[in-house]
Amino acid sequence: MSNFRRVLTDIDVRPLLGQVANHSKLWNTNSSRTSVVSTVHYAVDDIILRFPGKGVENWNLSPFNALTEAQPIVFRLMGVVWGELLGRVVISRLPPGRTIPPHIDRLQNDRTMFYHRYQVPLASEPGVEFHIEDEQMFLEPGNAYWIANTKQHWVVNNSNAERISMIVDIRPFSPQ
Repeated sequence: MSNFRRVLTDIDVRPLLGQVANHSKLWNTNSSRTSVVSTVHYAVDDIILRFPGKGVENWNLSPFNALTEAQPIVFRLMGVVWGELLGRVVISRLPPGRTIPPHIDRLQNDRTMFYHRYQVPLASEPGVEFHIEDEQMFLEPGNAYWIANTKQHWVVNNSNAERISMIVDIRPFSPQ
């Protein structure tokens, strides 16, 4: 598969899922991704841990301090992919029977060309389909995947459970 690549395995996601469950008031406290008119993310709930500032800068938000179990996962992933700059970090929840429609990520200031996109599934059951163009994959919890988000992609939750995934944008190290 050319649009998906598993980059990390053996991630214990249970502590972070426990914190998410204990901090349920964090869902949708920042609705900038889900409330925009005509957004493809209307079906999801978000907890935004880091979000863009000016230029390519990103800022830690209070949920990043509350969900401390996200930090070792994020920084372990950065080490594995030789990340030099951490971008946006979002935990996203897609209810059963819902879909994130086909789209291509195009972010302001061309962030999609600056950062690489990683998905860390925290809770997902068979029946959750992640599609990128003509490829489809079940992203297993406990792993991290690079995804080609600059190509058309979508997610279908045909399972009976919520799909919860952490989205992490990382700028890889680039020697001059």
